[in-house]
Amino acid sequence: MKAIAQVATYWRLLRGPAGPYLPGKLADLVRRPLRRRWARRWARRIRGRFTAASCHHLGLPLPPEQLLQHYRPELLDWASNQQARSLTTTGRDPRDVLEIARMHPWPLYAVAAHLTGERRWFESFEQEVLTFQQSPAAQRNPSLRGPLWSVAMDTAIRATNLLVAWDWFVQAGMRNDALDRCVATMAGEHACAIWGTLETAGGMATSHLLGDLVGLVVIEAYLGASVVPIDSALPWLEQETRRQILPDGMNFEASTGYHRQVVDLLRVARDVAQVCPTLQAQVSAPFNKAVNDALQAQAILQAYGMPLIGDNDDGLCIKLLRQPQILAEMTVVDARDADFPDFGLWIREIGDAGDAVLTLRHGPVGQDGKGGHAHNDLNAITLSVHGVPIVVDPGSAVYTADPDRRNRDRSTLAHATVAFPGIEQRWCSADALFWMIEEPGTRGAVHVGEASWEGTVRHAGKARYEHHRSVTWQDRCITISDTVATLPAAIMVPFAPGVTVNAHGTSAECIQQGVSVMIQWEGAQLVNIDPLPTAPTYGSSVDGRILRLAMESHQVRWRITW
Repeated sequence: MKAIAQVATYWRLLRGPAGPYLPGKLADLVRRPLRRRWARRWARRIRGRFTAASCHHLGLPLPPEQLLQHYRPELLDWASNQQARSLTTTGRDPRDVLEIARMHPWPLYAVAAHLTGERRWFESFEQEVLTFQQSPAAQRNPSLRGPLWSVAMDTAIRATNLLVAWDWFVQAGMRNDALDRCVATMAGEHACAIWGTLETAGGMATSHLLGDLVGLVVIEAYLGASVVPIDSALPWLEQETRRQILPDGMNFEASTGYHRQVVDLLRVARDVAQVCPTLQAQVSAPFNKAVNDALQAQAILQAYGMPLIGDNDDGLCIKLLRQPQILAEMTVVDARDADFPDFGLWIREIGDAGDAVLTLRHGPVGQDGKGGHAHNDLNAITLSVHGVPIVVDPGSAVYTADPDRRNRDRSTLAHATVAFPGIEQRWCSADALFWMIEEPGTRGAVHVGEASWEGTVRHAGKARYEHHRSVTWQDRCITISDTVATLPAAIMVPFAPGVTVNAHGTSAECIQQGVSVMIQWEGAQLVNIDPLPTAPTYGSSVDGRILRLAMESHQVRWRITW
């Protein structure tokens, strides 16, 4: 039965968004082993060619001094924590292997050396680089197997962290010939490994390919020439950026967390290219604009508390803090409203002092229809009051380790929208954990007014499961009207961990950190307030609660006040 279900899943994908890319995927089946064979042979040939002078110091600027001083205690504390870890630690945390594979602490050590002037940070960097290069896992390169080499994006981010950290240490006057030669050799080998495992996905590429290309651009900049069999990776990166950054500045992954990661990748690549004598003239104006637009969108998200939409992966290219945050100059945003119509997100500040932040979600699954990081969150809202999260997206606790939990986290039933029994807004399956297929006609038009928003969704594209949501707001009150074409249907309201919910008849008081929010409804019956595991950060699982209201009529009005 499982085999039949898998065949049905593959057939569904081929009939859907994967169909047009089938020729490219078949071509990848031929190209991939050829690339891997070339990568293995070329890595062995070039291993002895690098010298201490092979790696060029570019003088890449460190993060702005005012940011480093502002976060100084956190930076030094996190650097000390990372210094004490073991390179072989895996544990049960799914992030352990990834953090080691990407070597995020290396640039952090360089920042710590800049802040303190202490050479011990360089010694830690040198020891870890040499240990890594001499480890059995590294010696097996270019086998292109195992967690350190099988995913090109991780290899690319590790190479970027290696070279950026080396550059920053050189600026601090900390270097030696043995390490310089090791860094150059590792960079060349990493370029081969990236090329051998390049994540083109038959033309249906995602942010992983973007990360691969960023790594190749950075290595090319520091070694002074391309190591792989293309003249330069920068034109390909610019092409992929134009495909993945939407006109509104957001990325096409349908996830705010992944937008943050993509922005950091592009920012690093652009900054490195601009200080590289051989690449700076190749940085085009459209590419520069796309990166600036993406940075501006990220600045807006951070100004509004980084609302969680879709999978909340916390990955970055240069990760200097325990909690993911881009330490870079970004435009200060003071606008009360933010619209991302191509991505499908509207953010509103409500109240005279902007004491509440409301998000309204109605967008595509992203990734050219693949939907690898999208959730069934059409017409969903989130709400924070006085900076305290009240109504939330459940996030992503896990990917492949627990398929059932993965699908629960991204299901309609887990989001602040309307759900119908046994039907999702868009198709997803335990046999396709990084796919979400949207059928034609699922999303209707969105109408946005000065203090109103309307969106329509047909669950699984079927008219009988149509849901229309109208939202208006003024002062400290949000009024929501939900209209459905058929019953039964239920309004779902998931709460952040720690929110206490006290229901009384047709109202519920929600209390969190001294903030009190009242929800009142008419035309619906309280079903229950159930436990709901949420993931404020990827890989975590914290108990929250969810309010379920059974609609007794085709239209239900409810209000949120505080």
